[in-house]
Amino acid sequence: MATMPEVLPPLYQRWIDALLPEGIPSETRSTCSSCAMLPKAGENADDRTFNPTTKCCTYLPDLHNFIAGNILADDAPENYTARRTLERRIAARVAVTPLSIAPPPLYSVIYSNSALVGPAVFGHSASLKCPLYIEHTGQCGIWRHREAVCATFFCKYERGTFGRRFWEALSSFLGQLEYILRVWALDQIDPTTSLSNASLGAELNKPKKSIDAEGLANVIHPAKYERLWGPFVGREVEIYRSCADLVNRLDFSRVLEIAGGLMATAARSVREMHRRLIADGLPGRVAIGDGHQVQIGRAPGKARLKNSLALYDHIDVPVEALAAATRLVGRPLAQAREQLRAEGLDVDDRTVRSLIDYEVLVPA
Repeated sequence: MATMPEVLPPLYQRWIDALLPEGIPSETRSTCSSCAMLPKAGENADDRTFNPTTKCCTYLPDLHNFIAGNILADDAPENYTARRTLERRIAARVAVTPLSIAPPPLYSVIYSNSALVGPAVFGHSASLKCPLYIEHTGQCGIWRHREAVCATFFCKYERGTFGRRFWEALSSFLGQLEYILRVWALDQIDPTTSLSNASLGAELNKPKKSIDAEGLANVIHPAKYERLWGPFVGREVEIYRSCADLVNRLDFSRVLEIAGGLMATAARSVREMHRRLIADGLPGRVAIGDGHQVQIGRAPGKARLKNSLALYDHIDVPVEALAAATRLVGRPLAQAREQLRAEGLDVDDRTVRSLIDYEVLVPA
């Protein structure tokens, strides 16, 4: 079997290779180096695009302790900007806890009340640009150490909604592992659990949609910070790097052992979504799906398919194939296609797959 490409950060890739030994196909339509979402000639206002100066990097990730530790330990030249950014964040102390280096409160409130409300802000507002984004190269500054959200976000998918559902499942799975492993690593360093207890308490009591005077001023009271870090104040980099060392040593079986039974169930869900993603064959029968949208295509004889699950994705198919879709239901798919061929309309495998991927048709 051909070797699949590395599509995740190295730490996660090692674990997911154990979970999904068949490998994850690359999302070649979602190109970070030459952004697939930049405005192009011939597109109209209905086609969603991103700001060329921000691309999709209008989201500041929560860098859990072991992720922060890996960034701080990475001496590669391409990691310099990220490492220095984290060092400045630690010196400023705002949203810096033993569990993570989180987005500052002001950023979080603005993001939750703008980018999460609708699609007109995300990918557009320079005010939300991630400080880890390197604008002059157009690259993510922590590419090798991306966390779950950034590692699994794609604007377009090879398999439409199948791809969207798989990556959402994997994002949720990795995100839950991050939350578990950050606490586990911290408790290995501080068996009294005082570090993790103080940080978790601060997270639980953090207002979600409002901000206090300290948050507005982008400061934290020294006493509050000292309660979070206790005797480890001034040793933040050491703690983060120690957490990274602990997590980096874990193989996937040990990760699942630490995570517990619920995460084993989540792993099975990811495997099932992956099975659907890489399935080659067409279903025996199909039915009419929902959630899809059809627009006039940008080329003669083409119709554009979209789906509400994937805001930025679309694909063009022949108009006659779309018109024939309803004639593929209610009987075996092979028989229906043979009848269409007899009438001079050959709906090829790729087109049928596109109709299924965007849920114009669904397996019956």
